[in-house]
Amino acid sequence: MAWLILGIAVFTEICWALSLKWAATIASWQASIVPIALSFLNMALLALAMRATRPAPPTPSGPASAPSASSSAA
Repeated sequence: MAWLILGIAVFTEICWALSLKWAATIASWQASIVPIALSFLNMALLALAMRATRPAPPTPSGPASAPSASSSAA
C-alpha cells in the first residue's frame, strides 16, 4: 500500500512541476492556487507513505561494534 501511495506522490510531483510552468504563463493569482494545492497534496502523500512503511532495524556502527585489537592478543 505504501508503494502505491508513493507512486501517486511521484505522479503528483510531476503534475506540480508542470503546473508551475502553466501558472507562470497565465500570471494570475488564481492560477497560483493549483501548484500550491498540488504541493500540499504531495507532502501529505509522502507523509502518509512514510507512516505506512516500517523502519529498518538499527545496524551496529562505530567503535563498539568493531572487533577489538586487544581481544585477539589474549
